[in-house]
Amino acid sequence: KILGGHIGADVLLPIVAISGSGTLGPPIAGTPPAGPLNSFTTNPAVLGDFIVGPFLQWFDTKLLGRPFLQRFELDFVLPTGQYDEKYIANPGSNLWTIEPHYAFVWFLTPQLSTSWRLMYDYSTENDDTKIKPGQVFHFNYSFEYELFKNFRGAVAGYYLKQVTEDEINGQDISNSE
Repeated sequence: KILGGHIGADVLLPIVAISGSGTLGPPIAGTPPAGPLNSFTTNPAVLGDFIVGPFLQWFDTKLLGRPFLQRFELDFVLPTGQYDEKYIANPGSNLWTIEPHYAFVWFLTPQLSTSWRLMYDYSTENDDTKIKPGQVFHFNYSFEYELFKNFRGAVAGYYLKQVTEDEINGQDISNSE
């Protein structure tokens, strides 16, 4: 334990299957209707970016006298996934991402609880495309109710807000938030 929290780590290696077809809007002048500059292409590779995240988790805290489980994690997304700039969709991102997040579950009553996960992403530049995604704040939440013993129903949601512009070659891309 550190600071009363249990030490742990998430270690993830995504294995994916990406598929899709179509175009990305109207044809670009001078290209055929489904030309290479506006075709949706997918990388057939299967390995995504490796993610490692050390965390501290507390199981025995209370908020307003009710059980309150909480966790602070610092995820690192390593650009180990398969990536090829000729594809629109890839299993790997070809950039580093740091994502601190805070998660908690609060049992308001024995039957009613709420769960939240608040995250902030900072990514580096993709070396092939010279594009750097803007920084992002996002969270997911749910309200759960025990319908009968060991079975809960939930209402859930998600929010995302990009807080800085994307960049290409170190220059902001206007209105890219």
